[in-house]
Amino acid sequence: KGGYIDLFWILVHPSYREMGVGSSLIKEVNKRGRAEWPLCDQVRLYVMDSNVKALSLYRTHGFERIKRRENYPEIGTASYRMVRRFEMNGGQDEQDGQDERGDGNSKKVSVDQEKGE
Repeated sequence: KGGYIDLFWILVHPSYREMGVGSSLIKEVNKRGRAEWPLCDQVRLYVMDSNVKALSLYRTHGFERIKRRENYPEIGTASYRMVRRFEMNGGQDEQDGQDERGDGNSKKVSVDQEKGE
């Protein structure tokens, strides 16, 4: 069994929502994560059950809900654990380019990691 990438935050400024920024960030995490850790076979995340737009965005990018958690980390509200599994074919997943708007050891990836922070 491969490892996974734990995605903690995707934050898009309200002025840039509904413009494909979130989709671009998800695609980049998938692309860079697979390049850096080729044995990873999935990306995991939590999303608040009340965040309907985020749930829709993640589903568009192939994430599936796998369980509900009543105490969302650090906030204390209900959330879903979502997972996107990668095909272990060495190529790019078909879903990565599906919506222009809208994988070893366990690794945590953040956008700040590229900056060395």
